[in-house]
Amino acid sequence: AIEHAAHLMRHVVDHADEARARGQAARDTIRRDYSEERIAELIDQRLAIIGERHRFGEFKRDVKGLVAAYRDLVRDVRAVVGRLVPAGGDVMVVSKGDQNLLQFDGRTGCHFPETDTGVYAGYHPGDSAAAIAALDAAIGRGHQYLLFPGTSLWWLDHYDGFRAHLDAHYPRLWSDRQCVLYDVRQPRAAAVVA
Repeated sequence: AIEHAAHLMRHVVDHADEARARGQAARDTIRRDYSEERIAELIDQRLAIIGERHRFGEFKRDVKGLVAAYRDLVRDVRAVVGRLVPAGGDVMVVSKGDQNLLQFDGRTGCHFPETDTGVYAGYHPGDSAAAIAALDAAIGRGHQYLLFPGTSLWWLDHYDGFRAHLDAHYPRLWSDRQCVLYDVRQPRAAAVVA
């Protein structure tokens, strides 16, 4: 151990510039990471985390409320589809790939938008024109109804051209805060301008 210490001391003497650079780097690290201000900041952060622990019960109640609201949404959407879509009907559901929203008694559910092979596309259309093109392609594959669950109603505002297209061409069978359902089997006849 004494020989090793002597070797290191000799290295410092022989490489003074390197030793000074290492010393300066160590001083900078101590000032930056271990200064009184930095330590006080870390203590404040830790105390804030400890102080928030009392809110865990409130957080759990909020999460349980969200889960219950989602279960109610799924139940209500299924009830609307069960009342308005004939047995054997095919319903496209606008979601982020949520399988729970595709399960209907006696009816087929699929994602919208979807790929040509019927798999959730994994992204939202870029604009209303892309949404309309996706709808036309899905109708071409035989899909009959388009459902917006409450979690996706924002589409009707964001894609306002798509909403206008739907309202101009297809009947709305249902509309409330839980869902909006369109019948896209047969487009309405275009108005004749004389």
